[in-house]
Amino acid sequence: MKKKKSKKKTSFISKTAMTVLTIILIILFFCIMSMVEKIQGTARVVNYAGLVRGKTQRIIKLEDAGEPQDTMIADIDAYIDSLRNGSSELDLVCLDDRDFQDKMTELASYFEELKAEILLVREKGYENTAIIEKSETFFKICDEATGLPNKNKCEEILEGSDGGEEISGVYAVCVFDLNNLRTINNSLGHDKGDEYIRSFAVQFRKAVPEEYFVGRNGGDEFLAILRGLNREEVEACMNHIRTQTAEYSRQHPEMPISYAGGYALSTEFEDCDIRELFRHADQNMYIDKNRAKMEEAAAERKISLEALDVVKRKGYHFSSCIYCNARQDQYRILRAVSGFFLAGDGSYTGAAEHIVQSITDEEKRKEMRRMLDLTHLKECYQKGEESVEILCEYREGSGGGALCRGKVTILFYDAA
Repeated sequence: MKKKKSKKKTSFISKTAMTVLTIILIILFFCIMSMVEKIQGTARVVNYAGLVRGKTQRIIKLEDAGEPQDTMIADIDAYIDSLRNGSSELDLVCLDDRDFQDKMTELASYFEELKAEILLVREKGYENTAIIEKSETFFKICDEATGLPNKNKCEEILEGSDGGEEISGVYAVCVFDLNNLRTINNSLGHDKGDEYIRSFAVQFRKAVPEEYFVGRNGGDEFLAILRGLNREEVEACMNHIRTQTAEYSRQHPEMPISYAGGYALSTEFEDCDIRELFRHADQNMYIDKNRAKMEEAAAERKISLEALDVVKRKGYHFSSCIYCNARQDQYRILRAVSGFFLAGDGSYTGAAEHIVQSITDEEKRKEMRRMLDLTHLKECYQKGEESVEILCEYREGSGGGALCRGKVTILFYDAA
């Protein structure tokens, strides 16, 4: 009898324990999901804070050129309001961060001043206003709002002080410089260039432990100060940044992050202040940049040779041939006749328009433009077509010169 009661008691305890554990696991699950949602919401806030900066840059540029941008100005007002109060439409959370909210209030207030200055630009011309100075101040506030300290803070650090605290002892200065920013700006536009910078900034901050300083040292340059670490630990941190950005690039192949990095340790340079250590780190960064450029050039040569080999095996003999990366909207020339009208590389969209205007008469340009459009080419590929051929006929020069006939052939080389 006692044994039966003991078994029942043990069974009851086991069931109760399992029930409690199940409840704990359910609570943990919802806590984790809530944390993930919060992190994702914060990332969107950072992206939109950066977008305010990029779009305002474009507004200032166009307004200075005499092109009013009331629609984009209204967009910025909406973005700032959503960053302050949250927005279901933009899927933005309202960050419970006093410093961030204070910065958003400052940003909203200063944007009102900037809008007033834009009205003066329309009346008097930008040369007779303070639009440049005011826009620079606005961009500085935006930089501070995106979460990474700006160049002013980096300069304070390089003077050897962090919020009044002297930087001394064992530390490493790490310098980073983005690759391909000029190419992205030229081929995809400055908005995409700003997005590229923001992408690295977010991944950079995620990869470096919070106790260490990271900042944007102007343009596409970034800085990190790692205190109290030896060489092995600094190397591990640098590798973690590389892993973090590589994973982001895998998930965003349309704009992968490429950068060069270098560092210098205070223990390896006697009587060397932080500014001098920065110069040593900068030199090491350029060594890494040269390595990256050589690797990228070798990879491009490999792709070019493979692409030309595919063309040859398919029996084509093109006088001029370009390779297009549709995902990144970029092209480069593989082979060309003397005097070919396209530059060595650039935006495919821009090159397509150049082709349309160079080898198509006006009445046929609309159809040629449609045929070269990336959306149309994607549809052709998805239908299983291996190539697209477009016949063209045009007159040389603007004065109705000799009749020229030709053919543009598009081969689907690599769908990866």
